[in-house]
Amino acid sequence: MEFLGTVSAIVSIGTKVADSINKVREKRRIQRRNKLIFRLVFLACICFTFYYFNAFEAVLKYCSDLAKFVLQWF
Repeated sequence: MEFLGTVSAIVSIGTKVADSINKVREKRRIQRRNKLIFRLVFLACICFTFYYFNAFEAVLKYCSDLAKFVLQWF
């Protein structure tokens, strides 16, 4: 009987450890998912802002002018 009690205690401790490890893994998985969702929403907001204000052409023109300015020194 004493042996079964010891085995039962060891199994109980092992179960608690496994549960805590699973909780940590689940928390990290949720954090990664939330970070990905935040990045996608942020990127969508930037794209929408550029589209709404027709800023794509302005950004391309600015990059082109900057490239010309940098290349004139070489």
